Amino acid sequence: TNALGDHALECLDEHQREHAGQPFFHYLAFSAPHFPLHALPEDIDRYRDTYKQGWQKIRQSRWERIQQLGIIDATLSEVMRNLGPPYPFPKAIEQLGGGEVNLPLPWSSLTIEQQDFQATKMAIHAAMIDCMDRQIGRVLDRLRELDEFDNTLVLFLSDNGGFVNECKLHPGVPVTSNAPLRSGKGSCYEGGVRIPWIMDLPGSSLRQKVLEAPVTTCDLMPTVLSILGITRDQGTALDGQNLSTLWQDSAVPGDLGREALFFHYPHYYPTTTPVSAMRHGPWKYLYYFEDEREELYYLPVDEGENHNLMATRPEVVQRMRSQLRSWWEEVDAPMPEKRPERP
Repeated sequence: TNALGDHALECLDEHQREHAGQPFFHYLAFSAPHFPLHALPEDIDRYRDTYKQGWQKIRQSRWERIQQLGIIDATLSEVMRNLGPPYPFPKAIEQLGGGEVNLPLPWSSLTIEQQDFQATKMAIHAAMIDCMDRQIGRVLDRLRELDEFDNTLVLFLSDNGGFVNECKLHPGVPVTSNAPLRSGKGSCYEGGVRIPWIMDLPGSSLRQKVLEAPVTTCDLMPTVLSILGITRDQGTALDGQNLSTLWQDSAVPGDLGREALFFHYPHYYPTTTPVSAMRHGPWKYLYYFEDEREELYYLPVDEGENHNLMATRPEVVQRMRSQLRSWWEEVDAPMPEKRPERP
């Protein structure tokens, strides 16, 4: 993480020396926080005692803070008590010792050794995020030193929701929780597809404001082209939409005029079986290929996706089912094949 931060500063300094006044682009993709869990001792020490109160109390305190800040209007999703490694790792458990567990058990049921071990794992994870945050700060400070900060579009986002499963190197409790959102990486529930996205636009009056419109990473290309004043070739198809319309004076708050967002994941993953989903206005529809299960959620009051409205809103299900299937044909979506049974 520190090396990536150092390299970013070197690139900025080199650009200033050799290409001053010219545009620049830097893609800074930190590998942290990610497995394996490792951080500098002084970073870990900052969080050494933070998680000793247990993951249930941490989860509850975070949920209360989310409510106080008015970030999400939802009920807290249930703890996935049976979420463990997709297959057993007895040798790894033996190597890691008696402090490891392979399910998110109630904190009070753990031994002192297990509680200490799990709290340390969470402290290391937090230390990795702390380190990344400081490196991002170094890059932004260098932009200010070079007098380029107010002439630079800064985008910060993740590629997917938090990883809630296990790693072969570190079997045990879920790495993180996206509560109150349901599930995580690989899933088409909100915990898998909703990500943090911070955009700092030079000269914008929208700094420190929240835009409520559902957007997707496909919107990055048309948005950046618009901000840079670049007209794309009309023969080039782009799936995304220009988000700059959201901060125009005539814009309707939260409205991009987009008909729907589609998600297609015809694969197996520890958090899901093959699934397609779509978001249309306030509604979220999911279709699971393996058992043809359908789910419907009204997100304005159920962002945790706890209340399946399939039975009570059949007309919405029928409409969204038809839209999703039409989209499959339109984009020639690859369909999943049934996984053979394991011996």
